[in-house]
Amino acid sequence: MIFLLLRLAYASSITFVGGVLLPTAYVKPAGSSVGFAPETLGGGALVQFRMTPGALFEWGALYVKRGYQGVASTVTMPFLEFPALLRFYVLPSATIGFGGYYGYNLSGGNYDLGGVGSFAIRIDIAPFIALVGDARYVLGLRNLSTTGVTTLNEFQGLTGIRFGL
Repeated sequence: MIFLLLRLAYASSITFVGGVLLPTAYVKPAGSSVGFAPETLGGGALVQFRMTPGALFEWGALYVKRGYQGVASTVTMPFLEFPALLRFYVLPSATIGFGGYYGYNLSGGNYDLGGVGSFAIRIDIAPFIALVGDARYVLGLRNLSTTGVTTLNEFQGLTGIRFGL
């Protein structure tokens, strides 16, 4: 039993992250002016499972505020985002990741789907404990508007602490 617990601890990890998000959107009809919304904070937890010596599967839950700067106002929406990524080691302490996400809008009840690209760096500070920095681009693919076209995108800069792996 102890061997199994040690093996599971080696084969997986959990990372608690927080960070700065820079949201924007693609909005149509024509004439809509769109820019970056003010930076917001977000955070959550990510779980990694080692698949091979060079690859990980990552799944998590993040609380993020997404939105954009419109013509007359700033639009922000709180989301629960559930990303799933495949990560590949490019260096012993750096990975690139690609995958998708499902996002649930807490204020509007609708949902979003999209893609995620990521570059992460890990700095080991003790056995099975590391600091993590993760730069992500999140591309929303689902139309969230009932009167036109609105898709949400954002840059995420996440930092945190990882236990395991």
